[in-house]
Amino acid sequence: MSLKPSTPDFEKLSNAELCFLVALASWAMLFGALILCFILARIKNPLWPPPYISSFPITLPCFSTITLGVSSLFITKALQLFRKKSLDEFKFFWSLGILTGIFFGILQFVALKNWMTFDIRQHVYSSSVAFLIIFHGLHYAVGLSGLIWKYFKQGTIQSLRLWSWFWHFLGVVWLAIFLSIAI
Repeated sequence: MSLKPSTPDFEKLSNAELCFLVALASWAMLFGALILCFILARIKNPLWPPPYISSFPITLPCFSTITLGVSSLFITKALQLFRKKSLDEFKFFWSLGILTGIFFGILQFVALKNWMTFDIRQHVYSSSVAFLIIFHGLHYAVGLSGLIWKYFKQGTIQSLRLWSWFWHFLGVVWLAIFLSIAI
C-alpha cells in the first residue's frame, strides 16, 4: 500500500504554451489598466456620461456579448472533436465559432457606428469608451484571422489550443469592458 497522495492527471504545458500564457497575462494587465483608467475617470466626473453625449447603447452589445460567448463554446467543442480525430465535425464547429465571431463583430460595428455621432475628443467618456472598444477590436481582428487560418491549416492540437485560448481571452476581456461601460 502506497502512502503517496494521488494527483490528478494533468497535461504538462509546453514552453510555447507557457510563453503564450505569459503574453495573455501581460495583455490582461494592459486591458485591466485601461479599464481602471475608465473607471477612475468615471468616479472623478460628476456627470457620466455628460448630457451632450448619449450613453453607449447597451441592447445591441448585450446580444453581441452572448454571441461571443456562444462562439467560444463552438470553438471549445471543435477542439474536443479535433482531439477525438473527428476532422469533419471539428471543421463544422470551428466554422460555427468563426461565423458567430463574425456576427459579434458586425453587431459591435453597428452599435459603435450608431453611437459615435459626435467627436470623440469632446469628453473623456466618449474617447475612453471608443478607445476600449477599438483596441479590443484590433485584438478581435487578430483572433478571428487566427481562427480562420487554423480552419484551413489545423496543424497540431497545441496550435489550435493556443488560438482557442486567445479567443476565450478576448471574450473575457470584452465582458470586462462591457460590464465597466454598462454599470
